[in-house]
Amino acid sequence: PVAQESADAVRPGRLAARLCRADRWMSENGGDEFDARLTKLRRDISDFVEDNKLDDRVARIMQNMHPIDVQKVMKISFPDDCRSPSGFVVAQIRKAESEAGRPKDYRWDGRSFSEQSRDRGKRD
Repeated sequence: PVAQESADAVRPGRLAARLCRADRWMSENGGDEFDARLTKLRRDISDFVEDNKLDDRVARIMQNMHPIDVQKVMKISFPDDCRSPSGFVVAQIRKAESEAGRPKDYRWDGRSFSEQSRDRGKRD
C-alpha cells in the first residue's frame, strides 16, 4: 500500500485532482479572503513605492517579501536628508529580513500570511 501511495502521488492525473480539491477547499474556506488580503498587500506596496518615488527594483523585491517584513519596512520613516530613498528602503528590507531570520535571497511562497518554519533558515 505504501509503494502504491507514493506511485499515485506522482501521477499527473492524481496531482491535478489533488490541486482541484485544494483549490475548491480554498474557495470554500477563505480563499476569497486570502485573495482580498493579497490584493490589498499588492496595492499597499504599489502605493508605498509610488508615494516615495522608489525604483521598480524595490517594488519587485517587496512583492517577493513575506508580508510581515513588508509591513515592518513600510512603517519606517525616511530620514530628512535621504539622498537615495530606494537605497534606504533596500537596506531596511535586508535589515527586516535578517532580524526575522530569513535565508539569503528568500522569496515568499504566497501560501500564508502567518510565519511558517519554512520561512526561516540560515542566512549567509
